[in-house]
Amino acid sequence: MNFNFNRNTDSFKAQEITMQRSKVVSLTEAVLEDPSNILCQALLNQTMKRLEMLLSA
Repeated sequence: MNFNFNRNTDSFKAQEITMQRSKVVSLTEAVLEDPSNILCQALLNQTMKRLEMLLSA
């Protein structure tokens, strides 16, 4: 049973990493298109920190 829990956790983590990577790409494109968009810059920084945390765990 513990094996299934670990497998599900790993699967969830992989999905979360994929989602965060996609967000980083989209937000990077938005910031490159409009560098004065402070909201996108803040979201990009937040998303990158979240992705970094997921990758280091």
